[in-house]
Amino acid sequence: MTERLAIRLDEFLAHPPERVWAALTDSALLASWLMPNDFRPVAGHEFTFTTTPVPAGGFDGVIRCRVLDLDPPRRLRISWHGGPLESTVTWRLEPEGAGTRLFLDHEGFDPDDPRQVLGHKTMGSGWAGKVLPALARVLERSAGQAGSAARLIAASVTGMPVRAASIRLPISASASSPKRSRKNAMPSGRKSQDSVTSVPPSAGRNV
Repeated sequence: MTERLAIRLDEFLAHPPERVWAALTDSALLASWLMPNDFRPVAGHEFTFTTTPVPAGGFDGVIRCRVLDLDPPRRLRISWHGGPLESTVTWRLEPEGAGTRLFLDHEGFDPDDPRQVLGHKTMGSGWAGKVLPALARVLERSAGQAGSAARLIAASVTGMPVRAASIRLPISASASSPKRSRKNAMPSGRKSQDSVTSVPPSAGRNV
């Protein structure tokens, strides 16, 4: 049997594992950096991601998934079925200093299927160059909102004046995440390789 192709990435995120885990498992936060979904962190839960269809490639725009395994806040593994691709995506979180080393394994690309070989290349670049940087931006925003809330609470206790313009109250994830159009897409890009190591995010947007 021909060995399947895989995308393997790792990224350092300057946030504790619990905060990174929330971004991976809260449906609204997940939609803000990946795709619209109906995910729930429950083993066996079946859910979908929705994005732009690619009829020529046999893809209807729906990625059908199932939660295969989760170990908060260390590991999340899901099935990922879109078009001809039947694969798995595994996230692993390891504490590193004051932050988290996030590992991503997207496995199951058939090297004998030209469509999956192309998907392996484009999605490898997309995960590394667009999706993970988008996750980092969402984490930075959520950390900033948490800091603003802490300053507001401290000011209310001490009686110190707080400039209203400098404080933005955090709101619920569902309210703070605007609806995403179907133009949110699964990871895609121009460059990839069988084993990809990401670099610190400098630009990009979830596609």
